[in-house]
Amino acid sequence: MNNYFKNTKLFNYKKSLIEEFSNNKIPKQDYVISNCCYLGQNLIFYSRTESFKNNLYNLIPTSWQYHHDLKENEVYHIYLQDPEDLSIELEWDSEYSQDCIIDGNMAIQRDFVAKVENKNIYLISKTEIGDGFYNFLRWFLPRNILSQNKIVLHSSCVIFNNGNANFFLGHSGAGKSTISDLAGDRIVLGDDMNLLSFEGGEIYAQAGAIGGKFYPDVDYSKKYKIDNFYCLNQGDENIVVSMGKSKALLKIISSFANLFWEEITKEEKDHCLDLAKEIVTKFNFYKLTFVKDKSVYEVIDG
Repeated sequence: MNNYFKNTKLFNYKKSLIEEFSNNKIPKQDYVISNCCYLGQNLIFYSRTESFKNNLYNLIPTSWQYHHDLKENEVYHIYLQDPEDLSIELEWDSEYSQDCIIDGNMAIQRDFVAKVENKNIYLISKTEIGDGFYNFLRWFLPRNILSQNKIVLHSSCVIFNNGNANFFLGHSGAGKSTISDLAGDRIVLGDDMNLLSFEGGEIYAQAGAIGGKFYPDVDYSKKYKIDNFYCLNQGDENIVVSMGKSKALLKIISSFANLFWEEITKEEKDHCLDLAKEIVTKFNFYKLTFVKDKSVYEVIDG
């Protein structure tokens, strides 16, 4: 299970820490971050630092905050502990690999470890809005919001002058951040993780709010209609070529982020395939070869 986690000693140490944390059940936490409806998932955070509470409220839109009328079985309670408060014996993030290792109801990554017990989640991560917090959300949220017909998409997403969203897909290093940096005065929802919402026969784009470059002017609660999907490839000239449906289907499925396919059920996999087919049916997919220059948008607009 931990073959991808090179620092085996640290891996086992984090497992023991989260077991001890969860066995103590609900530890004292000084600050409650009341019900957040984060990408549609109802969460309550408990933290020992007021700064985490303030920073979280500054990050998420007001419409995601203070949902007090929810039923208890709809809410996850997240108890956050900073590793610095545990007097740990090893350097917390002394691991080269960025892989998130799933071990039953537990997840371990270089900057966080978490365990789920029913509706309680025990999380050890730095109490800041940073990599550990976002990596936890990337592990926890995608599978949980799938039942709401929402998909986290590994992508950059740019709003064009007509007010519609265009997605840019590609593996790490393909140019998602570059295409965002070249967007000029266009709105960029996110350069790494964005959200697809399926509602009433329509599909909308939203900012993901789970990492990547932060764009302070983005309204995380706003939904955008979608124009096209572009699969990125850096080259010596700007070329846009239409993609066939079969290749587009493979590309969109491979861009569904952090679902951990070996962990999800057959029903969830079938649901993902149905959503992917709906995307490919409704939108055009293009292979975009581009140079690192703003002229790429002239080709796309054309």
